[in-house]
Amino acid sequence: KSADHWLFENQNDIFDSIALSLNSASSVCVRVLILLYSRCEDKEGEKYLEIFKNVLSEKRRDRSLIICVMASYFDYFLKRNKEWCFKNLSPVFSSKDKSVFCASWEGYLASHEGLYGNQSCVQDKKIVQDMYLKAIGNFEFLSEEMRQKFISLYADLFTTTTDNPIGCISKLMKKSNDDDRCSFADVMYALLDDMSEERVNVIWNKWLKQYIYNRVNNIPIKFSEKELGYVSMWVFALGKNKKEFIKLLSPLKVSADYMDDFLRRIEEDNWYKKNLDETQKMLRWILKSDEISNIIFDEIDKIISLLEEEGENCETIRESVISKGRAS
Repeated sequence: KSADHWLFENQNDIFDSIALSLNSASSVCVRVLILLYSRCEDKEGEKYLEIFKNVLSEKRRDRSLIICVMASYFDYFLKRNKEWCFKNLSPVFSSKDKSVFCASWEGYLASHEGLYGNQSCVQDKKIVQDMYLKAIGNFEFLSEEMRQKFISLYADLFTTTTDNPIGCISKLMKKSNDDDRCSFADVMYALLDDMSEERVNVIWNKWLKQYIYNRVNNIPIKFSEKELGYVSMWVFALGKNKKEFIKLLSPLKVSADYMDDFLRRIEEDNWYKKNLDETQKMLRWILKSDEISNIIFDEIDKIISLLEEEGENCETIRESVISKGRAS
């Protein structure tokens, strides 16, 4: 009790619910009870479920810490007793109480080291998907670190287990800030890059092309110049769909400040040699930016020289560089 009293007196100096729950006596007790529950048969375990139900609903000072611990075992409870989990534990993930909402998602997200696509199965995809969708309304309550983790798992869950996730992604985009949308684009690149070419083609034709078209046309929100720096990386994972991808993005303006990783990637594995036309088009696109730093100009100059070594005529690109105030 004295240890918990100190924690609550000093909780403003402790970073998050995870850190608090790791040091809370009540949280340790809940973990022990979960361990005991895991070692008994279902009938005997009913008494533990009654305890868990009570502590989840009780108005007590350490409620958020207990919820954080319980939420970290969500997958276990879902597997062990889906009905109980859905009725008693799932509601905390869409709570309007900020402390409860944040504690539940911090506990849950911290317990997921990998993506859903890397797990053997999701015990009940519908329950988990609904849990994420209901949380979108209070998404802004989460810390930046937890928002990134939420986005990572959200993107993987819906894009790998849903035939057409555009509606679900649009809900996230509406509640996200620019940094969140950049995180989503970064996660999508990692997911696409890890897929087979056949799988990428299926996703492209089923929904990804339409999603990009929508975003270009301000549905539900237009790509920002910064976000396009992350989205542009998708070209390296889209295989035969890259020409259409470049065409879709071409009317928009990108911020050159966020294209350094893209430009360096062009040189990796001699990508430009296999994609001479696409490389030129992407350079012209970048050169439409309002401001271009010397670092970006240096990368562009380097790629222009590589293209010319391949026999490409880059006169118009060099003219664009000069028109931007850079001697070429």
